[in-house]
Amino acid sequence: MLKALPRFLTRLKQQDMLATLARGAGIAFVLQASGTGLKYLTQVLLARWMGAAEYGVYAYAFTWANLLSVLATLGFTTGSLRFVPEYLAKEDWAHLRGFIRRVRQLVLLAGLLLAAVGGGILILLHSPQMNTTALLLGMALVPLLALVSVQREMVRGTRRIALAYAPPMVLQPVLVLVAAFLMLSSLGGLTGVAALSAFALALLIVLGVQGWGLVQTLPQEAVSMPPRYETARWWRVSFPLLLVSGSLIVLNQADILMIGIFLGPKEAGIYMAATKTAALVSFVLVAVNAIVAPMISELHTKGDREELQRMVSAAVRWMFWPSLSVTLGLLLLGRVVLGLFGTEFPMGYSALVLLALGQLVNASVGPVGYLMSLTGHQDLSAWVYGLSALVNIGLNALLIPIWGLIGAALATMAAMVLWNAWLYVLVYRFLGLDVFFLSFR
Repeated sequence: MLKALPRFLTRLKQQDMLATLARGAGIAFVLQASGTGLKYLTQVLLARWMGAAEYGVYAYAFTWANLLSVLATLGFTTGSLRFVPEYLAKEDWAHLRGFIRRVRQLVLLAGLLLAAVGGGILILLHSPQMNTTALLLGMALVPLLALVSVQREMVRGTRRIALAYAPPMVLQPVLVLVAAFLMLSSLGGLTGVAALSAFALALLIVLGVQGWGLVQTLPQEAVSMPPRYETARWWRVSFPLLLVSGSLIVLNQADILMIGIFLGPKEAGIYMAATKTAALVSFVLVAVNAIVAPMISELHTKGDREELQRMVSAAVRWMFWPSLSVTLGLLLLGRVVLGLFGTEFPMGYSALVLLALGQLVNASVGPVGYLMSLTGHQDLSAWVYGLSALVNIGLNALLIPIWGLIGAALATMAAMVLWNAWLYVLVYRFLGLDVFFLSFR
């Protein structure tokens, strides 16, 4: 009987781990589902209220803002998932408070600097083809987007998934819709500039709510303890993660920017609708990753490799099969769904199919990116994502002039397959983990 006790305790521990994963993933799933629906509804209504051309102006400016905001985070989005769980596990309240304070300072400074530099370049490169006002307003969003992203990941690192995701996923799109509708009603129409203004107002409110939520999640000691700083260590770990995040945003949005350059804002708007629709495939992956990422950091810190394999094996199966169902649904109903944006948008159907298949490949190997980045292999991740981003840019430059939207989608899908396959091999080699959805580990 005494010999059976350790096995019983191990099974109990495993069940507790999977229960935590299921509970956190369930909360994240509800928030992601509602948030994804609200954000998608927001894009549909904005497109219908503005038309393809003005929606393209909005999409192009917002994509540039999103790209620069990722650089402004300095890698501290993923870095927060590395250090917040670590300091919580060690009950190192002084360093936890110091991390939160210093990261906020650095991200705000970087966001303001990038916005100023970006705005200056836009003024110097003023062109009749560009809506300079919209692009300058997009630059003003850079520090706001960066701070929202970093604070979301700080709260996520505490495993308070609802508080992490509700403000940016649910509150933000509701505020954007309300503000945009009020502008539409009062002005008699909606422009790209007005939509960006609505977004800026929503971000300011979300930042305030996040600040309150972060205080609620932290132990009292972490709020009252004098801060201590390990800035050099934080930067040393986070800089490669910045390369990862920057490369990921290039992988996800370079196609929209290059379509805007090669084909114009209208085509960029149509392609963005296809991109947003294809992203529905990945919402389960994002929901499960919301709880998986801090658990990876915690289990790696404890050196519990067996539990890590069990957790990621369960997670990737939860990710893949719902993603497959969504992909099949888009193959059948994609034209109808794109038609919700307006009469011109179904021409993006072929691009939608290719992008959805790329997202399905992404779901088939689950959290490979987090597994590398949160276990001390962030340098390798940076190389993989960086080279894949270069491949993506090169293929977009080659294929967009030839095949237009389909060429951009092919380039992005090829880059997705490349970095997922590459990271899968590296995870197996360096961590000994098999994360393919058909793995029986």
